[in-house]
Amino acid sequence: MSPLRRIVPAILTDDPAALERMVRCAEEFTSWAQFDIMDGLFVPPRSIAGSDIASVKPAFEYDAHLMVRHPESFIEGFLLAGARRLTIHCEAVTDAIDAAAHIKDLGIEAGIALNPETPAEVLSGPLAEKLDAVLLLSVHPGYYGRPFIPEVLDKARELRRLYPGLRLGMDGGIKAGNIAEVARAGVDEICVGSAIFTAPDPAAAYRRLVALAEEGWRQYCRS
Repeated sequence: MSPLRRIVPAILTDDPAALERMVRCAEEFTSWAQFDIMDGLFVPPRSIAGSDIASVKPAFEYDAHLMVRHPESFIEGFLLAGARRLTIHCEAVTDAIDAAAHIKDLGIEAGIALNPETPAEVLSGPLAEKLDAVLLLSVHPGYYGRPFIPEVLDKARELRRLYPGLRLGMDGGIKAGNIAEVARAGVDEICVGSAIFTAPDPAAAYRRLVALAEEGWRQYCRS
């Protein structure tokens, strides 16, 4: 698999003990993961916090996907917790450009997440130039196992056409049956949660998803 494209295990839990189990499991097969962070306000559930992640000391690098109100107040804590990238929701900030610039000034990558209803046009202008990555939510956020929203694939194709150099991710409802289609849309980082961590053998499930995505990426590159 190209280092520019990857399957990203997405860790979502409100239980510190489950967090440690998932982290130790993911360390067996990945060098990059995503932690989904929820404050109970931007989305109804509440999750583990940056201090919990710091306490388990993941061996992999990670992106903290902040599904929170006022994500600016979380930035310093996740910097101290070792995040390599912070992805904030454009729907949660008043000035996404300033927020992204602040993250980058701290020496880590800045990402913006878009909910399913948020149009691609929000990235027009200078915002895209400030970003290292865009994460498209292909479910309504907050829970594992929600159904995939296929219309988000059109948004991915549009953004890939408009910003060919921007790292593009997708998160939510992705599994063996649709992962190749996601890859064919030009998505670089495919985030997968329940299809990995609820499988009897998470490492085997991860490897199968990688193989399926690689075929989709090959088809994308040939198109």
